[in-house]
Amino acid sequence: MKRTNTQNKSLHRLFQDISTHCIAHGIDQKTVIDHLKAYECPTTPEAVKETWRVLMVAMTGKTSTTKLTTSEIDFVFGAFSKLWSEITGEYFPFPSYEALLDYEN
Repeated sequence: MKRTNTQNKSLHRLFQDISTHCIAHGIDQKTVIDHLKAYECPTTPEAVKETWRVLMVAMTGKTSTTKLTTSEIDFVFGAFSKLWSEITGEYFPFPSYEALLDYEN
């Protein structure tokens, strides 16, 4: 059964209330991530995307990838790439047009 509209609104209100409190009390993402170490959290595509989003907002002030310029994508990718290289020990290049075609086939 899908969540109700009220549950959806409540979730978003909860997220906003926690965010507002954290900002007001100087609790940053690093503090939150440090506390997550006690939990097994899989690294899903959504979780990876959220790291992009956190960096994007911090670096550009923009909250949507659709609002980024090509130079801002390059700028955010530099930090994003560095972060994931430090975490994984691997470099993940920005996919080329050719790589996207290969992926689709």
